[in-house]
Amino acid sequence: MTNRIYVANVDSDTVSVIDGSTNTVIATVTGLGQEPTAVAVNEHTNFIWVPGRAGNLIFAIDGSTNMLVSTLGVGQFPTGVTVVPRTNHVYTSNQHDNTVSVVDGTAFRLLGSLGVGLFPTGAEANARTGHVFVSNQDGATVTVIQDD
Repeated sequence: MTNRIYVANVDSDTVSVIDGSTNTVIATVTGLGQEPTAVAVNEHTNFIWVPGRAGNLIFAIDGSTNMLVSTLGVGQFPTGVTVVPRTNHVYTSNQHDNTVSVVDGTAFRLLGSLGVGLFPTGAEANARTGHVFVSNQDGATVTVIQDD
């Protein structure tokens, strides 16, 4: 455990790194430039995943250096993100094309996209079961995906 808090700053296109013991900002990750909206942390790999909705991108930040290490294209207007630690798969909810993108967090490559409900806004994983839950705002539904 690093006791770090990561905050996506959509207006400044940065991610703030906060020391959880002192509640002070210890680093600012720059170079995101595409309206970062959310944060997901894989505690097993110490990688931080941040969707950039304006550029249809997902950013990978190395938590040990607080440096941006990878940028990948995903679906249209990604706003939510989650990680399944067991498989190191990263999921983004893409609002404008009603999909979820699946990224291999080890190889830093896009595995594909899955159709979900209308206007998916968030994603959350159950680390124990591998289920990924995607909230679909305009459909008032939740899509459940089994990560294998």
